[in-house]
Amino acid sequence: QTYHPGHYSGQVTLLRAQGGRLFTSHDPEMGWGKLADGGVLVYEIPGSHLRIFKEPYVQALAETLRQTIRLAQEGVERENPAPTV
Repeated sequence: QTYHPGHYSGQVTLLRAQGGRLFTSHDPEMGWGKLADGGVLVYEIPGSHLRIFKEPYVQALAETLRQTIRLAQEGVERENPAPTV
């Protein structure tokens, strides 16, 4: 409760579940926009927060992770994500 994160100079990639947002933030960046000086890339994954780890949703999660890791390794920063999942 006493921890206050500082600014991050890079870009943050946020993967959020499409469903099940009853008790979560309505901010699409979930507060990261205030901390990430390089902006926030938001990818919405099909399924609810708990179901994205189960079939068939886990396939979309895995593919999005593969794409974002590849882009990070290549040093690519993107403004508008275009996931192919």
